[in-house]
Amino acid sequence: KATRSVSMSYVVLALPLLWSLVAAYDFSRPWLKLNQTHPHVYQTLQLVAQPTTQWIELIYGEQFWTPAALDADMKLAKSIRPWDWRERDLPQPFIQATRNPQEVVTTSVNYLGQVGELLLVKHPHNEYAYVDTGQQQVPCAATALGGNIDVECTTEVAGKLLVTENSWTGWQAYRDGTPVTLDNERWLSVAAPAGSHRYEFRYRPWDVWVGLLLTLVGVALCLVWWIRSPRAKPPAQADVAPPSETNSSEIPASQA
Repeated sequence: KATRSVSMSYVVLALPLLWSLVAAYDFSRPWLKLNQTHPHVYQTLQLVAQPTTQWIELIYGEQFWTPAALDADMKLAKSIRPWDWRERDLPQPFIQATRNPQEVVTTSVNYLGQVGELLLVKHPHNEYAYVDTGQQQVPCAATALGGNIDVECTTEVAGKLLVTENSWTGWQAYRDGTPVTLDNERWLSVAAPAGSHRYEFRYRPWDVWVGLLLTLVGVALCLVWWIRSPRAKPPAQADVAPPSETNSSEIPASQA
């Protein structure tokens, strides 16, 4: 039987590959692991949950808050992330959690309570969405999910609606279904006339449409090539002469 010999080059290449996997495992083992989430996490999130979208600040540097808060559709005002806005400060929190008693006045009406070592306090002047009339800030109800922000406001006088999201190229604004012009400011802002109105902010940069177009073109080309691709034909059968019907007993005597 023929045998296959293993090339020494494969063995030489496999050794550093295995070594790199071991090094990655040893480096990640202290950081990547499963821990049981403390019950205080969910109790805290229940206390800080708001009926409208608000910026929430939990304990900075404690990563276990982030997955639970995102599952609860909360917007974290301050958390560890691999990117940041250049020359722009983070939005101020409407709800803040702290372990420092000196930052909280427990007798204040804005004190929400304590869960374990965490003290929870509200900052009502840091609304996520509000109308600035020049004399007061009228809070608005907002719902934000990704690049879709819906705001409902009711004011007796005209002013300016501000949503504490960084304004950038690609944002579009609508009032009661009609397009309106965004102000050239840091936060998303538009003119807000008196009365009850519904505002919609949509983040639709040009590269999203280009990516969608290229995706559709790719899908169309795949379908065209799949339809036009030649079908595999069954292998041709060799021409085999039919068996002779002549009985061997009928062979002429001259050939016997």
